Amino acid sequence: MFKRLLLDHHYHCPVDRCGDIAQVSLFIGVLCSVILSISQRVANLIMGLLFLVLWLAFGPAAGGEMTILQRNMLKQIPMNITSALSRFNLHPRMTVYVTCPSCSCLHKPVFKPGSSVAEYPSHCTNKPKPWLPICNQCLLQPSSNSLIKPYVYHHFHNFLASLLSRSEIDMIIDKPCDRLMGSLDWPAPLNSKDIWDGEFLRTFQGSLPQTLFIDRKGESRLVFSLNIDFFNVEDVRI
Repeated sequence: MFKRLLLDHHYHCPVDRCGDIAQVSLFIGVLCSVILSISQRVANLIMGLLFLVLWLAFGPAAGGEMTILQRNMLKQIPMNITSALSRFNLHPRMTVYVTCPSCSCLHKPVFKPGSSVAEYPSHCTNKPKPWLPICNQCLLQPSSNSLIKPYVYHHFHNFLASLLSRSEIDMIIDKPCDRLMGSLDWPAPLNSKDIWDGEFLRTFQGSLPQTLFIDRKGESRLVFSLNIDFFNVEDVRI
């Protein structure tokens, strides 16, 4: 149910609709960009060179006119790495906020109707405390209008959908539930090696009456932990 309702674009890869030669060409560009971490400018150059090599091989170098199949193949190969990456659904959906350098207040982007360009306030409009004046700290670089302190938020649902779109993840997710469900008749381990050894998950109730959370009945059960990192418990000041 979750997979049907949540961001099903993760389960449809546009590169699957491309021909073999186009798929290999796209893979070479994406491999250089993602694995070898080359710059976007160099990745664009590689995509352009791949297109040029195939155009020469299909046309002038072959000494004849390109076939309809060859022309369609070239149309499937973009000239920039951004379009190539989009064929693999590798771009996560994120929202870029601007953070106030003074009071750390987040300001969300605003989009005008029909525009994909984000706009931000030039100064902070937050009141840090009710009895204090508006912060009014500058949020944008005066020379370039770029964000002084951006905060990039990766949408949680988008992250989860991209995780579940990987076929091997289902087995990895389901294994701890099934293992714990099959060992309920045994005493809990004295030494816990992970959270699945804890008493909480052994007794946590599911959504149906008289059922446990780990009794998944063919569905997947996801457990998340919240980590907060903002202070040193030992008061270490290094």
